[in-house]
Amino acid sequence: MKKHQHEQIDTVFKSVIPYIHDGDDRNSISFVCRKWYELHCMTRKHVTVHVFYSPRPSRVAQRFPHLKSLTLKGLPNLKRFAESRGKDLRVLKINKCKGFNANEFIHIGGLELECLHVQVQLQDNTNEAMECIGAHLKKLRDVRITLSMSKTRLMVDSGIEAMLIGFRKLE
Repeated sequence: MKKHQHEQIDTVFKSVIPYIHDGDDRNSISFVCRKWYELHCMTRKHVTVHVFYSPRPSRVAQRFPHLKSLTLKGLPNLKRFAESRGKDLRVLKINKCKGFNANEFIHIGGLELECLHVQVQLQDNTNEAMECIGAHLKKLRDVRITLSMSKTRLMVDSGIEAMLIGFRKLE
């Protein structure tokens, strides 16, 4: 009787978990038992990683094999993520990150990204970074870049122009 009861619970859970979209709710569910943790890992498609406390990219790839969207918060190392999960990612969101330069975007240049959302602090190298995005990320369909200014009067017109010239598939 007990085995049949567990099968019913698993069937219900497999039917319900794809409809639970809130990350906190999904994380809470994964603490119930090992089986639900494994189901959570297999069905999760969107993950936010706080880079200061981040696991190795190989660990993220192992835990979430069907990951489609990754949001980075903190000081990112795009090279690390591009090497481990880059071939599978279609959406990359980078929120409130500092210290970006063109080299960071070169690492994601070979990816098949369709959507890039970046929120960064405006710095002296922002023009080069935007030029690099336009030159290397040709398959983007959705781009949102939010530049925060603090104590600078830097012009980014040339970077924006170069970036937009590079995009061919923007919707």
